[in-house]
Amino acid sequence: MLLNRNGIKMIWTRMLLNKSLVTRALLGALLLAGLSERISADTISLSPGDTLSSSVLNDLLEPIQAPIDYQDFLGAWQVSQYICLGGTISADLEGLCESDVELNEAVQPGGSHFERQDVWQIQLLDREDFPLIIQSQELNFLFNPVLSYIAPNDPITWQCDLSGGRFLTCIGPGNIQYGATNGCQHEECLIHVIMRVDRLTTNNLRLSLGPIDTRLTGGSANLLGLFNEVILRKDKILPTPRLVSAYSQDSGVDLEWTAAEDFSGFFNVFRKDELYGDFESLGVVSDQNFNDASVEPGKYWYRIYSESDGELSLGSNVRSVLVD
Repeated sequence: MLLNRNGIKMIWTRMLLNKSLVTRALLGALLLAGLSERISADTISLSPGDTLSSSVLNDLLEPIQAPIDYQDFLGAWQVSQYICLGGTISADLEGLCESDVELNEAVQPGGSHFERQDVWQIQLLDREDFPLIIQSQELNFLFNPVLSYIAPNDPITWQCDLSGGRFLTCIGPGNIQYGATNGCQHEECLIHVIMRVDRLTTNNLRLSLGPIDTRLTGGSANLLGLFNEVILRKDKILPTPRLVSAYSQDSGVDLEWTAAEDFSGFFNVFRKDELYGDFESLGVVSDQNFNDASVEPGKYWYRIYSESDGELSLGSNVRSVLVD
């Protein structure tokens, strides 16, 4: 196994190891590569009999390491907000993150922050300035901490631009403006927000602000007490199949897999016949089983993808079969 600053490059032969042991080893390597917070044990799904394949790892690592661009934002998202607006905490463990700002539909599950849920629709316009449009459904999760939290409980349309794949700068609607008394260096200013962007998984993004010294917003007792984290999860994600068996018999190689019960799309069966070769599609089926009658004596590797409207899911685990 080779490990460098740019990520992980792994060359594996077939390994039939305990799932927990392999998963821990992978997470340890990811920790050294600085990717452990983006890939969890739930993301790495292994079972006895699986072939630990570089194709599986590359599917996880390559999208996360790739630069974020406008296309990564497009579509419908389930959005979660984790927010603290400062405050102090009493000896009875009360008061932290409480403020004069009323956050509708917020819960405080652990006492250290508030959480809210909403749906965003994001589209890209054909223009140069702030082409990314974020439309919330019920609430507003973005704010400039220096200007206080404006319209937290109303749907807001933000016009945004992406800088270097790392920072999202958004400006609010024209009917929300402020003047020189609040620091505007022009006759009138639009409210603006700058958030850091991180890719957590192929279908998850994180926007984050802070922690910020609350003295910037008039506080004095609770330094580093303000933060706003917004997690975006794709509204519709194709399920990743689980290849449960692959075995050789007289009629060829029989494959069986499972997928989410509510999935109504198709499955694309992929195969390769060399360890360092590329997977190629054998065909698309609607059932959760397949017979590969085209095999000859040798070793083969199989992988299954969910497919809908030409889009493929993350690939399943890999199973290898030796045909006599």
